[in-house]
Amino acid sequence: MQLSNMTSKSTISDMETTFTGFLSYVQGQKEAALVIANSTGAVSDAVQELTDAGYQRVDSALQVLKLLSEGVSVAALLTHPLSKEWYDIIVQYTDRGGMIQLMDKSTMEFISAQFDVRKTHFVIVVTAEDLQKIEADGFLIRDKVGLVEQI
Repeated sequence: MQLSNMTSKSTISDMETTFTGFLSYVQGQKEAALVIANSTGAVSDAVQELTDAGYQRVDSALQVLKLLSEGVSVAALLTHPLSKEWYDIIVQYTDRGGMIQLMDKSTMEFISAQFDVRKTHFVIVVTAEDLQKIEADGFLIRDKVGLVEQI
């Protein structure tokens, strides 16, 4: 359920204030949040703001499961092409209310993560260009997230 859709365009100079406000809204959401960056520099700034706010940057789908299970909020930088694993995490984070299950391709076993969506948050960062390509491939990320911030 999408409670709010806050979209604002900001410059890098006022990003800190705007982004801090955005993150305060994320704390009250049960869905993943999406940050759409207009440049790679904006991506770097967003990732830095997220890590400064206590989010752990994740580079793999299995790392998301591990950290969420430990009660750590995560930030993922998505690029094109997007794997089905990443899309499954985004969908399950929102739809399954605190549980994600993925197949570990190396062991061919299911890995599950259970977490409290009121305390553990998931923010996705992607460039506008990559998001357009990802969604053209059929992975409609904007339909699966709550809050959206454009920077």
